[in-house]
Amino acid sequence: MGLLNAGGYAHGVDVDGSPGTLHFVFGKRCFFGYLQSPSGEVWWFANPGRAKEPTRAELAAITADQWRAELLELFEGDATPAADLIRATSTQGRRERCFLRGQRVG
Repeated sequence: MGLLNAGGYAHGVDVDGSPGTLHFVFGKRCFFGYLQSPSGEVWWFANPGRAKEPTRAELAAITADQWRAELLELFEGDATPAADLIRATSTQGRRERCFLRGQRVG
């Protein structure tokens, strides 16, 4: 199994811990990490797994809304701030970049 990486930043979500402390969470189906900045913004990342390595074209074809839906499904039922942070992350006007074997895709 391989791992992908997705991430973003959110505003207006209260999370446990103090600013500058990195938190890692093993969800039931996905790994998640987050860090609250001193300004209150929360930076986060998730590592969804894939049984088969996607091609560059497959990764480039995944929209921000599709990533959001997949991540929300993976964290459904987990007692973590993951779903709240993902929902609070704006994707409007942004194109997320993915990396495959160290090279940018999309």
